[in-house]
Amino acid sequence: PWGECDISRGACVCAAGYVGVNCTKECPGGRANPCSGHGECGVDSTGAARCSCSESWVKSDCSAQCPGRGTCNGHGLCTTTGSTAGTCVCSTGWKGADCASECPGGFANACSGHGSC
Repeated sequence: PWGECDISRGACVCAAGYVGVNCTKECPGGRANPCSGHGECGVDSTGAARCSCSESWVKSDCSAQCPGRGTCNGHGLCTTTGSTAGTCVCSTGWKGADCASECPGGFANACSGHGSC
């Protein structure tokens, strides 16, 4: 009931928020807001509906944005470690929740090589 048959293609055309051969898999975020509007829904290798989030968005339903303009200010990777928001893991030489602060000694020689930042 969540799609229409396209006879010329011989395939179902799914309604928004549904995927799969028969349009029976509901996308994370639901029919009203698939992938929270920040990703594309598809079917993974196990046949489950999964979101592929747009850059700077994380979580299974793409509902959390990374700090630092959504990109950890270009100095880290965004992850979800059990929190409701994206969390930055800063690259060497950078610190802060959004990886915006350079460590003393900078990228090449953080903490003069005698500590961690």
